[in-house]
Amino acid sequence: MTLPHSSIGMAPYRLKFGMDPRTSWDWNSPKSITPTEKLNRADALAVATRMHKAWEIAKANMEKAQETMAKSVNQHRRKIDWKVGDRVYLSAKNLKEDRPSRKLSD
Repeated sequence: MTLPHSSIGMAPYRLKFGMDPRTSWDWNSPKSITPTEKLNRADALAVATRMHKAWEIAKANMEKAQETMAKSVNQHRRKIDWKVGDRVYLSAKNLKEDRPSRKLSD
């Protein structure tokens, strides 16, 4: 959860919670902050702003990853050059039949 993901450019934890996860050495730090200090409005606004920026960065990184993937996949494809009335082969793999057996269908 702490390593950045290639498509979003950051750790999934950071995207979800707006901050990096606590690690083993963070748990031993002294707890000098009182609960009322934690809940002040400026900190809440800072967290919300940080999370919104993280979401925007992740969205931009995901769009970039999708474009890169589409470019690499589409370079092996060709444009469709069929015309209306041309005879083509059709895979019946996903066609729904009313018959109990594909072997007996038309």
